[in-house]
Amino acid sequence: MKRIRWTSFIPPLVLLGALFLDLRAAHLVAPLRTFTFDSYERLAPRPYQDAHVRIVDIDDETLAKLGQWPWPRPLIARVLSRLTELGAASIALDAVFAEPDRT
Repeated sequence: MKRIRWTSFIPPLVLLGALFLDLRAAHLVAPLRTFTFDSYERLAPRPYQDAHVRIVDIDDETLAKLGQWPWPRPLIARVLSRLTELGAASIALDAVFAEPDRT
């Protein structure tokens, strides 16, 4: 009969401990995970690849030119149409249109 050595229990115990930490003490593991990822990125960074994502921001200059927010719906529709004409494959709005347009 083959005798089981106590050292064979070490790898499963380490895995169970890591799983327990990840599930129960994620706030302790997260900084280590972030540090490890950042170290990998410093050692071998991924080459830059343009993701073709553009963000259209409504800044002070735009507000001075087009007027105070909220803009009338026809103006927003023209902006969205122009983005489509420029080749936007997808458009997402981070705005709430909770009330009917007053115009």
